[in-house]
Amino acid sequence: MANYDDRKWDPYETSQKRDFISRPSSPVPVSWPTTSRAYRNPYALADPIGVTAYSEDFCWKPPSKPECIRTGTASGNRRNNPHPSQGFMVWRLPPGLKLCENPPPEDEVKNALSAQYKSTYRNDFLGIPQVPTVVPKHITNQESMKPLTTYDRYFCGKSTDFASVLSSLQPEELQHFYKHLPEKEKMVMQTLLKKNPSPPGQEKKIIEPVAFTQPPAVLDRISVWPGPL
Repeated sequence: MANYDDRKWDPYETSQKRDFISRPSSPVPVSWPTTSRAYRNPYALADPIGVTAYSEDFCWKPPSKPECIRTGTASGNRRNNPHPSQGFMVWRLPPGLKLCENPPPEDEVKNALSAQYKSTYRNDFLGIPQVPTVVPKHITNQESMKPLTTYDRYFCGKSTDFASVLSSLQPEELQHFYKHLPEKEKMVMQTLLKKNPSPPGQEKKIIEPVAFTQPPAVLDRISVWPGPL
């Protein structure tokens, strides 16, 4: 307590200096290791490099050939093979013994064999019949409905009655439609009209195809660039 009162009060003293006062202590005596292998040079300075600690601990060991066990010799060492699996055993009944008086029918045997390969779904859901992917009612509804997709609209395989369409057109419409057809389609159109004549009083006449001559095309330069010089 007296030593604490005799100390001078320092206004700049930190808690580190106050709590952890440095006290001089005697140096720790140096003690030599108990073994002579510690703190030594692995080789003499004047000699070449000697053996390292790795080569001492993990040195190359010559392979040792295991001793062979001689089997089937006069010494009594025989091969000790285990018994084969039961699947390789040939089971035979004593003579005169019948298999069974009432053999099961072939269907029961097939069911018993197929039951060994049933899936977990078939074992757990025995009473629920498996529903087909597409029921017949769904097919009927789809056939009567209007195609909804582009594929069904263009590739559904339903052909249009072209003759009925031609017979429903007016003579002016038919004449206008006939002008824009190729030569092959014009011949087909005339054949259809001959097979399906119009009612009396509404005869539809078609002008015979006339060969049109088209003037040669004039190539106009679009770009102002005259081209490579």
